[in-house]
Amino acid sequence: MGKEHLTIEVDAELMERLRKAGVDPQAYVERLLTRSMLANESDAERETRHAALRAEMRQGIEAYEAFIEEHGLWSDGLRQF
Repeated sequence: MGKEHLTIEVDAELMERLRKAGVDPQAYVERLLTRSMLANESDAERETRHAALRAEMRQGIEAYEAFIEEHGLWSDGLRQF
């Protein structure tokens, strides 16, 4: 997914404090906007998003399970029980 440009004005003192703290303002604002959006989504929107994530992860999980089935776990030889 691409990015869009957003211009905001921020108090100079706040920007200086962010810089001194090593905070990336762009990443911080994006995180805050994402949290706000997620907090305000409906149950139906949340379920749709979760279903899409489950479908996206399904292929990777199935590949991992096939790998474990074929090769076993890395810790199989370390078990003491």
